[in-house]
Amino acid sequence: MSTQTAPDSSQASTRYRAGTWIGIGAMVIFGVLSLVLICGVIVGPADLKPYADSLFPWSLGALAVSGVGMLLASARRPRDPASEDD
Repeated sequence: MSTQTAPDSSQASTRYRAGTWIGIGAMVIFGVLSLVLICGVIVGPADLKPYADSLFPWSLGALAVSGVGMLLASARRPRDPASEDD
C-alpha cells in the first residue's frame, strides 16, 4: 500500500489558506460596512447620510471579494483519468 501525494499539494494548501483568509477578511469588512451603512442611514444625522450611502458600493465590492476568496479556497484541479488507480 503506497501513499502518493500530488506534486502540487503545497500549492493547493497555500491556495486554500490564502483563499480562506481573503474570504473571511472580506466578509468581516462586508459586515462592518453594512452595519455602518444601515446605522448611518436609519439613525444617523442628516449630514452623515450621504457618507453612509456612499458605503454601499464598497460593501458590495467587499462581498464580491469574499466570494472570489471562497471560490479560490474551494477550487479543485480536475483529475487526470490516466493517473487514477482502480
